[in-house]
Amino acid sequence: MNLKAKGIVCLLVLLAVGCTEAGAPGAKQSLEIRPAVEQTRAGPVLAQVANTKIHRDEVVAMAAQAQQLRAQFDIETLKNPNFEQQLDLAIEFVILATAAGRQTGQYQEHYAEQQKRSLARVYLNRFLLQADDLPVTAHALEKTYEMEQARALVTGSSAIFRPTTVDMIAVVVGLFPDLHVPKGGEQALLTVKQAKVLARKLRGQCPVSMVDTDDFMALARTFMASHPTVTIQEFWGVKSDKKWSRLQPVLRKSLLALQDFEISEPIVTDVGVWILRRGATHAGMGESFDQVRSQLTKEVIEQRRADLFRKHMTMLSDRYRIETWPGRLAEGQIGSP
Repeated sequence: MNLKAKGIVCLLVLLAVGCTEAGAPGAKQSLEIRPAVEQTRAGPVLAQVANTKIHRDEVVAMAAQAQQLRAQFDIETLKNPNFEQQLDLAIEFVILATAAGRQTGQYQEHYAEQQKRSLARVYLNRFLLQADDLPVTAHALEKTYEMEQARALVTGSSAIFRPTTVDMIAVVVGLFPDLHVPKGGEQALLTVKQAKVLARKLRGQCPVSMVDTDDFMALARTFMASHPTVTIQEFWGVKSDKKWSRLQPVLRKSLLALQDFEISEPIVTDVGVWILRRGATHAGMGESFDQVRSQLTKEVIEQRRADLFRKHMTMLSDRYRIETWPGRLAEGQIGSP
């Protein structure tokens, strides 16, 4: 076969191979090895932990993973975090996965998120659960109990402690209309004796107890209309424990001696004569240390975990090179470092 004929045969072979690869009917598909395609990540790079880049579109998913890990280990989660807080959580998640991977030699930058989560969980198990084996001292329990009491009194948000409170309405026959104490040579409008007479008169118009608050208020207002020094004082949620109560001791003692909705006899103080009507009692919670010992123990352990978690995350953040570019969140900013 001459050279020209050989060329024609080669051309025909190449054309046949081309038709086969194009998927001609009945043709066999050839086995082809192609280079792996790296997963595309949209949006600019907002942070980088060691060699791992965090793209904008990965932040929300990674933050959710970090929140789930926190919840699993009883570490406080963030409520409705904004995007900057979500970025911090995403960095936290990658730091934990990186630390675990480098310890085990398993970490790769492009691990799927579930693999990163497994690594992070293993790492948290290693150092967080050690805190649970440490003894919980009596001092730690007492300190936590005091903190819970203070929190309940200031914010009312404690899940462990809530003081018992009592509602109260007081009708006061004052020595002065504004209930101030006479000083020096100042002359009161009423003497204590006169105030007691008026108070007894009001008390005589009341039954032993009055369940309906409106009925008692109507009676008190009618009496107040004809006596300029008489005032009505409303106290909601008076704390029964003297340690927390701001009510005058003589009034607090008289109030607690009454049954719910019962009306007191006249009580003399330095500003006038009082008649108290006790309202509803609101039962407290955890007012005895022994009642909440197990809850306090759990809280001490959780707080210890949280403290250890913060310290350890600070240490890891210092160990790994972390860079952030929050300015790239601006609209229209794209690209990566």
